[in-house]
Amino acid sequence: MAADDRWDPDEHETTVLGPATPEHPTEVMPALPAVPQAVIPATSTNAAPGWYPDPWAVGSTASELRYFDGTSWTEHRSGAPSQPKRLGVPGWVLAMTWALVALVAVGVFFFVLVFAAFACDSGWEGCSQAAADGVAGYVVVTALVATIPPLVAVVVARGRRLGRVLRVLALVIMPLSMVAGFATTLLIITSRFPE
Repeated sequence: MAADDRWDPDEHETTVLGPATPEHPTEVMPALPAVPQAVIPATSTNAAPGWYPDPWAVGSTASELRYFDGTSWTEHRSGAPSQPKRLGVPGWVLAMTWALVALVAVGVFFFVLVFAAFACDSGWEGCSQAAADGVAGYVVVTALVATIPPLVAVVVARGRRLGRVLRVLALVIMPLSMVAGFATTLLIITSRFPE
């Protein structure tokens, strides 16, 4: 081994492992490169006790905290800091989607009115009542299908694991409310149409 290949403690940062004793004047090891030296408290009596990132934690425990009592590291460790709960779809996205669906549903309402009017073009008896019921069916079904899923997702399942699934389902179901409403109108008018 050449003299150049040997490790020289004067050329590298080092960390002292504990106080010097008569048996072990100084224990020295290479510094841990992953942990900034400012994070590791000095091993002297004037270092502040407290929770610090564990300098020896690796892998999944890398964010774990360890208690330094002012003179040495203790065996007390905290779990990794908890992650904030993910709610899936935020409530404001549901509210904006509902508002957009309501706006489009108003536009589709006029199409339903025209559809009901043309359905009565032949002048069959009871047409005006069927058209009125069809339009009312559109309004009721569209309003219920567009409103109930997001309310259930936000209010009933709040803070539950099921809440994430319900929010996504509400986001999918709300736009389908107009299709359900128009299908109701079509069903009401065609069921009363004379053969």
